[in-house]
Amino acid sequence: MVGLPLPDPVDDTLALVVRGVLPGEHTPEYPSLGYPKQGTPTDSVGRSIYTPEHRRLVQLLVELRRDAGLRQVELAKRLDRPQSFVSKYESGQRRLDLVELRAICTALGVGLVETVEWYEQALAAMRQQGRRRRGGRTGAVDRSRGAEP
Repeated sequence: MVGLPLPDPVDDTLALVVRGVLPGEHTPEYPSLGYPKQGTPTDSVGRSIYTPEHRRLVQLLVELRRDAGLRQVELAKRLDRPQSFVSKYESGQRRLDLVELRAICTALGVGLVETVEWYEQALAAMRQQGRRRRGGRTGAVDRSRGAEP
């Protein structure tokens, strides 16, 4: 429909405020699409990227890469991914899914189950240290082959 003016979002928002409807509230003109408003309790769901547990997983993956004698660029080449992929998950900017974690473990020459066991050991050590002294460093994990958890 050529020639029809597009509505101005600023004017529309101002009109809603004048009528007593705050921006973001459900109105017949602006249907709710089911997304939570910013600042609601569900706003923080899924943000496990910043937890101590996630930081420990990242730390473990960095240790495994270094133990394998690989630089980020070399690991990225084995994964057929850009170096920035490795950099982002190692810096904690990106989460990994299970398929990606398995591919990384394979490229590093370690098993996925073995890596998960080391991760669980590290978390247990973190919890144990947290009970003894709050806010302390995480403990090292015995990653020797066949080590008991």
